[in-house]
Amino acid sequence: MTLGLYGVSRFQSQDPRGVAVLTLLGCGLLLTLAYAGWHYRNVRNMRRMAAGESFRAHTFHSHAAAEYGHAPETVWQLIRPAEAAMLIDGAAQAFKVPGTPDGEGERQCFISADGEVSVIEVLSEVPGRSAVTRAVCSPDLPSAITTYILEPTTVGCRLTMETLIDFPVPMSAVQKQAIREYERSFVEKVGHLLDRPSVQKDHQNPGGG
Repeated sequence: MTLGLYGVSRFQSQDPRGVAVLTLLGCGLLLTLAYAGWHYRNVRNMRRMAAGESFRAHTFHSHAAAEYGHAPETVWQLIRPAEAAMLIDGAAQAFKVPGTPDGEGERQCFISADGEVSVIEVLSEVPGRSAVTRAVCSPDLPSAITTYILEPTTVGCRLTMETLIDFPVPMSAVQKQAIREYERSFVEKVGHLLDRPSVQKDHQNPGGG
């Protein structure tokens, strides 16, 4: 207010500094109003998401892929069980939620070393080829949809992991980079696990015994 009065007085005195001060104040006011509107929309969207209502989403898409010298079925057997998260993601506990069906509608629960709990639901599945999951209990990204696609190649198969997230507020560069890094880490870790002698032995002797 003091700057405004100063600017008006300088303007009335035909002092050029009055115009400069009033211009700066006007720009500052416009920026403040724009930020307030942006913040209000973000808060509103967050509340709608928490209440399960529709909201204007900011969509983020990412993917990572890797090729392995193993059949799609071998890779599927490694990554499909909930318990795979203990090998690939380092989860302290991982299990299929009791009472949920196998395949579509199945839910899997993961507990990290620090006690954080997350749950995913299988939306669709083609055994040995693809699966689509949705986060139903995730502290960070409750709307994340993850797709896993296995495609045969001349030497084995290709695994593509895709992530699609509709979030009520724009995701930060740090969040986006973390997801990209997780995808890359996932497909790389699968490759390392596939190269273990125990996995190769199981592949050569699928019947066990």
